[in-house]
Amino acid sequence: MKLSALTQKGYIFYIAVVATLMLCLFLRTYQLERYPAESHVDELSNFYDGYSILETGADRWGLKYPTILRGFGDHDNRPPMYAWLCALSIKVFGYSTFAGRMPSAILGFFSAVLIFLTTLRLGGRLFAFLALLLVTLSPWHIIYSRLGTEPTILPSFFIISSFYLWLKTRSKDYNSKYLLLLGFIIGLGTNTYQSSKLYFLFIAILIAADIFFYSSSAKLKKIGFLGLACFAGALPQIYTVFTLPEQFFARTHDGMIDISFSYHFLNTFLRNFFSNLSPEYLFFSFEDYNFLTMGRLLNTEFLFFYLGLFFFPLVHKKTTHFPPVYFYLFIAICLFPSALTTQNPNALRTSGIIVLLPIISATGILFVYRHINKVKWRNFFLLVTISLLLVNLAFFVKHYTQSYFLRSAIQQNHLVQLAKKLNNYKDKYARIYIEDKGHNQPYIYIARYCDMHPLAFQRAIKRNEPIVAGWDHLVQLDKYYFLSRPEIEQIAQEATSKNLYVLQTPNNQYKQLAEIITGKFNFYIYEK
Repeated sequence: MKLSALTQKGYIFYIAVVATLMLCLFLRTYQLERYPAESHVDELSNFYDGYSILETGADRWGLKYPTILRGFGDHDNRPPMYAWLCALSIKVFGYSTFAGRMPSAILGFFSAVLIFLTTLRLGGRLFAFLALLLVTLSPWHIIYSRLGTEPTILPSFFIISSFYLWLKTRSKDYNSKYLLLLGFIIGLGTNTYQSSKLYFLFIAILIAADIFFYSSSAKLKKIGFLGLACFAGALPQIYTVFTLPEQFFARTHDGMIDISFSYHFLNTFLRNFFSNLSPEYLFFSFEDYNFLTMGRLLNTEFLFFYLGLFFFPLVHKKTTHFPPVYFYLFIAICLFPSALTTQNPNALRTSGIIVLLPIISATGILFVYRHINKVKWRNFFLLVTISLLLVNLAFFVKHYTQSYFLRSAIQQNHLVQLAKKLNNYKDKYARIYIEDKGHNQPYIYIARYCDMHPLAFQRAIKRNEPIVAGWDHLVQLDKYYFLSRPEIEQIAQEATSKNLYVLQTPNNQYKQLAEIITGKFNFYIYEK
């Protein structure tokens, strides 16, 4: 079969699209609870808050119908959309890691569908198929579609939704019906993550400017419609600004670089900005952890990505209803918040861009394809390119799934194993003492895997002794105590009844009941 039939024969094109979508769904849902390994601390925060909202109408701290969530301290407040989606998913699938991650998997799949629809409007069938294939095979997009945290897939879903709706709305000279939907989606996007507030503010300003300069009629009326719709979508966050201002602005300066009118600031900002587009970070750092990712794009995309980035206007110059400069502005908007902070490149703070990168790489492939004159060589080029992409993804999947290190990186799976083990002992002891070195928030693992109902959590004695200002360090949750090794050994010496003790190194003086050996982190469970 000639690959040019993808664009010439409708049924072959749609068979290829459906097959790619099926692969996309499979890669985002297969053994969802196992890859990545259970479970990142921020995932559990969302899962447990979603469970709590479903069961009690409040988050785990007792805030009714929350419009902002307190995570792990006064400095850790976050938009609540993902927790609310978890509540719905848990209602359908039951309380589990699978249910908690399912909203991301679904949104990841539908973001791929929206990429296809967007690129179909931008550049035709072959371009749309290539973009769909690339996002389907994107390691960054796959992993973020399988994690239950608010900054992974939510911002990018609303970025591509806004982009697609803007294309559609602009082509109809900002028809009121589409404009209201576009504005509402942009407003909703502010409820996803901290940096998304800036994403969607800039997108709203960009669209308002486009209406003012290029719409043919009723410009101010259309801008007003856009503003009202954005306001409606962002209403939960606007409500929070006035009712809980301290919580809303708590993370405003978190990790920010010093902003000034100086060369030093400009140099730092530009270095941060372009580090998120560097070849080493995007293509050649597989197995190098970066904010919940173990690889961003496929090595095979390298040349095509930079060709697409440079020649995007040339390839899409006939797309008169959507100037290519707007696409570059979307990229800049997604990188801007991260560039203002430390720790770059940053996969989380730039997560909105993961739906735009496949469009760039697809543009590069299309650029090369169009510069090959003979049809047979064009077909050969596509066949080789698609084959290399599939082989590249197969390599990533094989190594990721076979490596405990890769699939459990920063996932605190050792705490999951510990909490599951303690669940077998918890009813036999009045007190359980767990050695804690002051990080990883072990209490949330106990609440999740030792079957603590949200009402029980809300009513439980909770003793908080922060080590770092603004961040929780719970030393007691009901009968569970999280203490240092010397404190635990002192209690064990003075105890008059049997308790359960969890230590991170062996103690031969106690009766050992179980052990958990993961290599880097080990636990020994004792009775004394």
